[in-house]
Amino acid sequence: MTGKTSIFHYYKTGEFLQSPFATVGFDYSIKYIKYKKKNIRLSIFDTAGQEKFRSVSTGTLRGVYGLLLVFSLIPLNNNQTPEDYKRSAFDNLEFWLRQFHLINTRQNCVIYLLGNKVDDEEHRVIKYEEAKHFADTHNLKYFETSAKTGEGINDVFSNLVKDLLIAFPVSKPNDSDNFSIHT
Repeated sequence: MTGKTSIFHYYKTGEFLQSPFATVGFDYSIKYIKYKKKNIRLSIFDTAGQEKFRSVSTGTLRGVYGLLLVFSLIPLNNNQTPEDYKRSAFDNLEFWLRQFHLINTRQNCVIYLLGNKVDDEEHRVIKYEEAKHFADTHNLKYFETSAKTGEGINDVFSNLVKDLLIAFPVSKPNDSDNFSIHT
């Protein structure tokens, strides 16, 4: 489990999700925020990463404004070597980027890459430089987060809202806008 659900739980509540569960298909939540006198409604689609749910997950990509590609900096399976995990993690990221670009026709989408579980330095196998290189190669902003400690999570969403408003400006200061975000 990469921690997508835990990241959103922390963002919404400020608390670590003690007993995370695998997302079946997708989960949907809304967070209302005020940013520079603008009312923002973030509609967040938290999708399952498992292959058996890919058809459901890819369907939620259509028409969203932003994408957060989340991966774990530590292996999810103890049977994988660090090199095998790196290869599979980056292959999965490539897959989801391709899917997003095939399905989503909205121009100027904001796409971030999030390396989660930065708090577990002892088991970390994907180094900052490797993930940053992947992000730079694909023209993505890169952030490291911890759903356990909250590190980087508020930064991600502050930057996300700022970048969404640059890419999709709201015309009047008090207008509301609804931004759909997909993980």
